[in-house]
Amino acid sequence: VQSAGQVEYRIKDSMLTTEHLLRAQIRMALAGMAAEEVGLGSRSTGGSAFAGSDLDVATGIAKRVLGSFGMGEIPRFYAAADRVGSEFWLPPALSQGVDRILRSEWENAKETLRKERSLLVRLAADLVAAGHLSLGPNDVDGGPHQSPSKSAEGNTLG
Repeated sequence: VQSAGQVEYRIKDSMLTTEHLLRAQIRMALAGMAAEEVGLGSRSTGGSAFAGSDLDVATGIAKRVLGSFGMGEIPRFYAAADRVGSEFWLPPALSQGVDRILRSEWENAKETLRKERSLLVRLAADLVAAGHLSLGPNDVDGGPHQSPSKSAEGNTLG
């Protein structure tokens, strides 16, 4: 199985990593698969099936949210964040919590993409034409969309 692409992003400087920021990172990691479902009606295996895939990253973050950072219903520590990844075993109750986080952020990603479907279609066309896509702050913050050749260095897809 080969990756069809991977989301790469830079987070603006932040003093603290909050639950809100971690959930946003999960949504970003799931956004490629969500875009396939919203735009094409079906997902591919491109964002999953291997270590380091977008789905692997999202799962690892969700597990750290509960298993390392104590951001679940009951604040609890299981292991250091550098030891908790997608393959780290969690007790069934925490695994169910990971599933709830992933499901919630999966639905949030799809809802955002449904609301911005016309932009999604334009970006997908640019990605297919250029083979990669870079978005600058204007694109991310709701500014006018620029073609890949004119876009500032920023988030890269492809």
